[in-house]
Amino acid sequence: MRDVQSEQDKRNIAIDKVGINSLSWPIQVLDRYNGIQETIANVSLSVFLPRDYRGTHMSRFIEVLAEQEKQVTFHNMENLLRMLQERLDADEAHADFDFPYFITKKAPVSGALGRMR
Repeated sequence: MRDVQSEQDKRNIAIDKVGINSLSWPIQVLDRYNGIQETIANVSLSVFLPRDYRGTHMSRFIEVLAEQEKQVTFHNMENLLRMLQERLDADEAHADFDFPYFITKKAPVSGALGRMR
């Protein structure tokens, strides 16, 4: 099968962000009180597509995400972005993880503990 994405694009048009959007993905977030919190993230991943590239391999976004540990930390994000750049031969990579995160709070009057988003 012909690899169209790797062919040179003669139209000479760069695209700021090409990738996947609104992918539901299970993650673990570090929680200073409970250690780890399991949640579901809405993930968007993209790379800069230079003007001489015709496209990108969309499946590689999922491959890179699947290779990462489930825990979301600053260092994991750096590694994820670096791997996207390497795997997709891109100068820039972007990641957005939107997820609910709950904290334990004490009620001011009763002192009862409850979880808040």
